[in-house]
Amino acid sequence: MLRLMMVGVLGVAIAAAVGCSGSLPSNSGTGGSTGAGGATGSPDGSVCTLGMQTPQLWAHGATPQGLSFDYDGPAFVSQSTTDTLSLTIDLPADAGISPDAGDGTTSVQITGMTPMPLFPMMARVWLTKSKDGMPSFGPPPPSSFAIRDGQGGPLLFGAAIGSYGPLSFPVQVDQLAVTCTERDGDCAPNSTISIAGAVVTGDKPVFVEPDQLGTILLGGASYEVRLYAASEPVVQPVNCTDFFGISEAQVDVRSTNLATLIAGLPINILL
Repeated sequence: MLRLMMVGVLGVAIAAAVGCSGSLPSNSGTGGSTGAGGATGSPDGSVCTLGMQTPQLWAHGATPQGLSFDYDGPAFVSQSTTDTLSLTIDLPADAGISPDAGDGTTSVQITGMTPMPLFPMMARVWLTKSKDGMPSFGPPPPSSFAIRDGQGGPLLFGAAIGSYGPLSFPVQVDQLAVTCTERDGDCAPNSTISIAGAVVTGDKPVFVEPDQLGTILLGGASYEVRLYAASEPVVQPVNCTDFFGISEAQVDVRSTNLATLIAGLPINILL
């Protein structure tokens, strides 16, 4: 079984594979009995079959170091393709980076939609993003971001990843509830992976199934929600020296009216 997690340097996926690290549930399978909340699994809890709507949105600062500080401020579109949205931001005075480094700016790249929506060059948005964690072999470091039309304006899209448990940004995620369980692979045959859905709160709370497409309202506007959460208390024996138990929660949120929101963004005109 293989599930790809976008952690570390942008565009590099760390795979958690059977016999090496914590085994992650597959998005395909042969079905079986229906588990609580709509996820399916075999009667002995050995296989979960989930949907195909996995959280995919990801933002990362310019390589190799990534974004070394939390950021909440204006950003400008420097490149927009069907694969990647690149935003330029000014380096804050307290960023700990020499003011004579480059032109005093850095960039953040966003991927994950297929295709990514196209933005006008130099369109101005409001970016809120946590600093990037150091890439490592193991559970992904916490990370979150949101793109808005101006400070406090409508959300275009955003995402977060963290350890198994509640998330608070860009939307509140809590009340996790296990919908399916499955046994781990060869590394920890006595360990069980629990897959959970959760309540996502917009204008009203909505329970969203793991890897299924949910919908919430934010300020009366409709947003797609994709969610995944899994935990794995490790039970001995462990047969691999580089094994880690899974502890992960992810959410991504996307406006269903992106084209209109993008068309209304202000453009920064250079004189």
